[in-house]
Amino acid sequence: MPLGMPKLRREKSSTRVRLLAVLAVTAAGCAVLLHAVTADLYYQMMSVRLLAIDEMAVRRGAEYLVQGPQKAIHEVQAFALGHGIAEDEIGFIRMAADGHSIGMALNRKIPRYLLTLSLGLTNRIVSVTAWAQVQGGKAPPSSTPPAVLLFAAL
Repeated sequence: MPLGMPKLRREKSSTRVRLLAVLAVTAAGCAVLLHAVTADLYYQMMSVRLLAIDEMAVRRGAEYLVQGPQKAIHEVQAFALGHGIAEDEIGFIRMAADGHSIGMALNRKIPRYLLTLSLGLTNRIVSVTAWAQVQGGKAPPSSTPPAVLLFAAL
């Protein structure tokens, strides 16, 4: 330190450094909090999106149950694949024992970078399951609208 430098200037510089340090710590805390909120929103949106696709796919498959289980399973899988579901994300597509309902489970991994520093997200996989069945076992005549579908999400 030069001999001519006043003491007041050194104290002013020290105060600036402290202020910048406090601002940096506050900004980092806000960034972590924002990341945690964003990751939680991503998880919730992914759950809703997967459940909606799952519901629509099994409802579509239920419409084809009267044509046979293989046709219904094929329609469920085709619908899911056509709406952004990867083949390895399909957990199962099953017919119920009575043959009047069909179900599908979807499992999607959340990217690891979203879980890093996230608060409360301990599970890296979003899993949804939906089942649908057609009321009655007869095929509707071609002039009538499709059969009413019953739906249950698990």
